[in-house]
Amino acid sequence: MFTPAISPVNPKLMMVNCDMSASYMSIDGGETWQMINHLQLRSNTQCRPAFHPKDPNTIFASNGWTGLAVSHDRGTHWSAISGLTGVLAGDIVIDEGNSDNMIASANKKVFRSADAGKTWTPCDGLHGEYLTAHFDQTSPTQRRTCFIATSEGIWRSTDGGVSWSSKTAYLPETTVKAFAGSCSTAPSRGTTLTANTRGESTGRSTEAIRGSPRWDQA
Repeated sequence: MFTPAISPVNPKLMMVNCDMSASYMSIDGGETWQMINHLQLRSNTQCRPAFHPKDPNTIFASNGWTGLAVSHDRGTHWSAISGLTGVLAGDIVIDEGNSDNMIASANKKVFRSADAGKTWTPCDGLHGEYLTAHFDQTSPTQRRTCFIATSEGIWRSTDGGVSWSSKTAYLPETTVKAFAGSCSTAPSRGTTLTANTRGESTGRSTEAIRGSPRWDQA
């Protein structure tokens, strides 16, 4: 099983992809699983699905290798989203505070959406294979600060994804293997980024949020 996803609204809702072409849903926290009808959705072991941050019935996932699909009934029925087609990889990421904002990758390019996936715009200036993204929940919702991790670095945008700058300097290695971001409601903590690089070195940064490309080994 690959690319597990859990609903942030109802943690008993889960989805995984199997390398035997099927995707599976659980509504009881993984106690039991039901295969999604292959006529509705095919699996993609390289792309992690995304549950909507407010609506537990809505899920976005890659339909095999053909493009993005959405379900509004907890995975029973799926419909294609024509704006993002091709081979998807990496995480589908939805902005928790403004669910219109999304980031995903198709055909080895990264795209952003500001209308809940209806239309997609390329994120220019990035290098490497897309891994995942993070929306900074402490930034203004209409001008989000967001981060994208690729195999070749960490990138930041302070204008909702229109422009991007590298924030990889001072990492132990520039080859990124994994990345995550977290936000705290405490003003003194703000947002923390964690990146795992080649050689198992882990860097943690709060300075990258404010502009300085400083990373500390964790």
